[in-house]
Amino acid sequence: MKPTMAESKGPIAEVRVSPTPIDRVRRPRSSKGMIAPLSSRFLAVLIDASLVGFVILPLSLLFSIDPLERAVSMPTLLFFINWGVTLIVYHGVLEGMWGVTLGKWLLQIAVVAEDLKAVGARRSFIRNIMRPIDAFPFIVPYLLGALVARTSPNRQRWGDRLANTIVINV
Repeated sequence: MKPTMAESKGPIAEVRVSPTPIDRVRRPRSSKGMIAPLSSRFLAVLIDASLVGFVILPLSLLFSIDPLERAVSMPTLLFFINWGVTLIVYHGVLEGMWGVTLGKWLLQIAVVAEDLKAVGARRSFIRNIMRPIDAFPFIVPYLLGALVARTSPNRQRWGDRLANTIVINV
């Protein structure tokens, strides 16, 4: 039987990694009852989108882009594209590293793989690349994602289904 990394005598076994929010997640055999409600997920997205917006808006104004124009102009379109890309990268990096974004951390929810292990960068980016589709229609944000998650037993939007992830209470 091959020894695990923790049982091996190599230098890797001596490395101590500080715990992340994902390490504090209770790991029952079943995810029943742990699935985060859609209301918590929506509030977390709202917090994260606001945070990113507060960073992008001043930068856009600094470069003379007026996202508050009444007509859809090229600078306004670029602002929203930049905001969307920044949201995907923000969610992808933070969820990939720690399983949480600031909004998820505040609401005590986390993204994990379906087997309740850490998400990792690959699953996180698969999950978040689907964010623009789940956020459709943009006039009523995340309506499609909410409808898809509502019909899923584990409340998974399409991004979660493709990445085999779930959002749980921590």
